[in-house]
Formats: sequence, structure tokens, C-alpha cells
Amino acid sequence: MDDRPVIGQRLKEFQQREIDRILGACTACGKCFEVCPMAQYSKAPATDGKQVVPGVLAVLQGGQGSPEALGFWSDRLEAEGVAVERGESSLLFADPEGLQHELVVDESGDSPLVAVHPEIPAELALHGFEGVRAYSYRPQSTAAVLERLMNAESHDGDRWELRGDARRGWITLDPIPDEPARQSAGTIHHIAWNTTEAEHGRWLEVLQEAGIPNSGIVDRHYFRSIYFREPGGILFELATAEPGFTVDGPVEELGTRIILPPWLEQQRPAIESRLTPLPDPRADWAPVTR
Repeated sequence: MDDRPVIGQRLKEFQQREIDRILGACTACGKCFEVCPMAQYSKAPATDGKQVVPGVLAVLQGGQGSPEALGFWSDRLEAEGVAVERGESSLLFADPEGLQHELVVDESGDSPLVAVHPEIPAELALHGFEGVRAYSYRPQSTAAVLERLMNAESHDGDRWELRGDARRGWITLDPIPDEPARQSAGTIHHIAWNTTEAEHGRWLEVLQEAGIPNSGIVDRHYFRSIYFREPGGILFELATAEPGFTVDGPVEELGTRIILPPWLEQQRPAIESRLTPLPDPRADWAPVTR
């Protein structure tokens, strides 16, 4: 009698019990990574254990990118009347304004940015932005800015990768279409790159030395930004994650009311009168935690 199937099933059950135990006990403090003797051999770029925890939890929850996730999203989009084009490892579709989007299988190994939604299983959730495609009037000059100023690494001549402590992203330069460009619905106004307030001073020095005009540090209340248009015409933003949108209240309240920076608060009645009221999609959700 072959006992291997029974042993295999018992092993899976044991693994699942251990996973459930770890998930139930985890406080996301990052101490496990800091004391793990094998961490030094991992490819994790972060030195802060807290930056590694989301990725570890996603793996335990089955949140690795997979072709099965593409099937889920294809069915979900088609159920809403959105036309999709399925590839072997990608899914193409357009939003109502005609902007093209592509979902790809995540093979980066980065810590995912997974949102909680009662209709989306954790193992099929989106992990964040993979990259962005842009048009440049002067591709060689744009490439120089990416490589020399922003420390991007060139791949295949038309794609550049930028990496931070916890995540990476890429930008691809596509051939410019024949139609003249104009800012309107269905276009992207600018591309934002994540940075910190501590790094803003260095970025201003780098831009000054390169002779690239910039906005200086712009206080958006929820974050700080530096804007500059590189020689190919693409508007870049160097935005901080801090202080964040919780300066106006706890994260649980985000999306339940309109929040405005202080300098627009006196215009609230006029602003709200021109907005279309939207129902709260979370109003009837049961409490969800992960």
C-alpha cells in the first residue's frame, strides 16, 4: 500500500496549521526578520524588518502572483462589461476614459501593497504598480536623466528600473504617436516617484547641478513634492510618503468624508457643491482584518 498520498495530505494539513498559527500571532513588528540567522542570505533589500513583513505575510496567505489571479480579474472585469485581452502572463484592458492598463503576474519578490476587500481573496489581490509607459520627445535625453540623475538601471534599451529599500518600479519609453499631445481625460498628467523628506535636499542639489528647472519643495499638507519636467517632456514628481493622509484622522475614516488641505477648507462649500456624491462602498461591509 502506497502511504505517500496520506503522508502528503498530513504534511499539507500540518503546514496550514502552522501558517494559521503564525498569522494569528503576528504583530508585524519585524523582530522575526531581525533575529533570523538566514536573513543575511536572503535577497531582501530592506534593513528594517517591518518592511519585509508585508511580503512574508502575503506569501503565507498565498499572495504570490499567479496566472490564476489573471483569470479571476478577467472574469471580474468582463462581468462589469469591460473588454479584456488575455495573454499568457498579462491582461490588457482600458478604463472608461480610454487609458490602457495591463495586469501582469508579479515575479518581483517585492513586499506587496495589498488592499483589503471582502470580494477579493488575499491570494488574488493586486500587489501594486509594476511600472509605467511614457512618451518622450527626446528619448536619449530622458535616458540620461534616468541613468545619471535617478540611478536607474537600463534593461533592453527601452526600459529602466529604479529600486528603493522595499520595492522597485520601472519606466518604458514607447514611440511617440502621430497625434499631437494634449492634457485631457485618458492621459497621465505626471509620473510620481517615492522619496523621503530627508532626501529632498539632495534632490534639489542634483537638479540644480544638472541645470533642470524645478518647482522647489511644494507642501501638499499630506506629502511634500518636487516637480520637474525632464528634457523629453515628461513631468516627474518626487513625492514623500510622510506625513500621510492620517494627519486628518485615523486610517479607518479615510474615504468616508471629503478631506481638504487647510488652505482649501474655507472653499469647502463651493468645492462640495460641484462634486457628484458617491455612495460609500464599504458601508455594508462586515469588519475585515488581515
